[in-house]
Amino acid sequence: MKIKRALILLFAMLCIAVTPARTDSGIRVSVDGRYISFTDAEPIIYDGRTMVPVRAVFDALGAEVDFNSKGVITGKKGNSTVEMCLGNKYIISNGIPSAMDTVPIVINSRALVPARYIAESFGYTVGWDSQSKTVTINSRSYAPAPAVNTPQTRDEDVRLCFIDVGQGDCTLIEDNGHYMLIDAGETEYGSKVVSYIKNMGVNCIDYVIATHPHSDHIGGLDDVINTFDVKNVIITSEEAVTASFESLLDALEKSNANIIEAMPGKSYTLGLSTFRIIAPAGLDDNSNNNSIAIRLSYKQSSALLCGDAEKEEELYMVKSGENITSDVLKVNHHGSSGSSCNEFLYKVKPKYAVISVGEDNSYGHPSMNVLSALNAVGAEIYRTDLNGNVVVSLTGNSVNVSTEKNEADKRTEKMLKNVVLNTNSKKVHLPECDSASKMNAKNKRIFSGSVEELIEMGYSACGYCRPF
Repeated sequence: MKIKRALILLFAMLCIAVTPARTDSGIRVSVDGRYISFTDAEPIIYDGRTMVPVRAVFDALGAEVDFNSKGVITGKKGNSTVEMCLGNKYIISNGIPSAMDTVPIVINSRALVPARYIAESFGYTVGWDSQSKTVTINSRSYAPAPAVNTPQTRDEDVRLCFIDVGQGDCTLIEDNGHYMLIDAGETEYGSKVVSYIKNMGVNCIDYVIATHPHSDHIGGLDDVINTFDVKNVIITSEEAVTASFESLLDALEKSNANIIEAMPGKSYTLGLSTFRIIAPAGLDDNSNNNSIAIRLSYKQSSALLCGDAEKEEELYMVKSGENITSDVLKVNHHGSSGSSCNEFLYKVKPKYAVISVGEDNSYGHPSMNVLSALNAVGAEIYRTDLNGNVVVSLTGNSVNVSTEKNEADKRTEKMLKNVVLNTNSKKVHLPECDSASKMNAKNKRIFSGSVEELIEMGYSACGYCRPF
């Protein structure tokens, strides 16, 4: 047996060179219900087998691993020892060799091994879901929780639910029984977000993304993480000395979630859709420009969500070479004047724009200039301050939008202060609107009161500054 083992290893040392394989970054691997985070190399398909980075898979299995200069990989867990060698189709489990149908390889200076043979050698069962491209590795004692997520009623559509959390951001993405939450508004909105998710019949959330550590984005995330089975949390390395950030860290520490640092160029699978991290490239002094930006794609439909990204990060995305053209844009930074620059909007070319913004907020969001810029690129605009919750459905070749509130009804309730009326054109303008400054003085009137009064008087809102 020792001679046979020595011959196998000797042969392996002569077979280290391999042909480069095709990268398949959409592959996921879970061990006892927790997804493995691959930081320096992605799993790939090679010779019809899923190959995974050596150290990541051994660590996930709770095994020690040694990789020597001769290409011999040795893993130990308890009383079990597994050996294999680069380029060789034999695996030696507790001294007993057996043949594999593929070989360990090196791609871009990283060693990858066949997931199935490693896991089964340590007594795990292995499954493969071709639809979600997920390798499932379970120990004999692992009992997965029953799936209680209720799939959406329309088969195969992917829905983006922009939840009204006032002056903050919160988006729940639903993809055929798989879910991702991006931000959760201020702390006081945590219970509302939890209730919204529960009412959809959700028990497990595949991904939570904390775009950046501002309280109007991460404040409610601790409630979500403490309530649901969260598999993965994607976050940047930026820290903040705030109560909301500390609460998030406490929730993560108590959870079983896999923590993933956001890296541009990384892609992930969610149900039938995929999402790719576009930004940030690094950390900026301005936290808004450290926002995680993702592009979600489903067949021919797409959406871009970029947190509070301002002009600097927007220009990085424009010049990054990444595809950011998208049907739907979650407007950056609540429609502030420091975001949604022309270069960015003309690159994205959104057909639909959703602004998550608080009613009568003290920041003046959304900016009149941003509204004008969105109109200029032909985007149909929805706002949570006017529409409440906004649900966007990606069908794969079209987009459908539904809202909680009728915008016209909501607007008639609104009170206005010191808006400018053009008594000739019967248009209502904000004081800073270009049309207001150019208006003939004899046609100008300053008005404070309800929108309902203006409508009864025959006035309508300017299409650019949109005072209501």
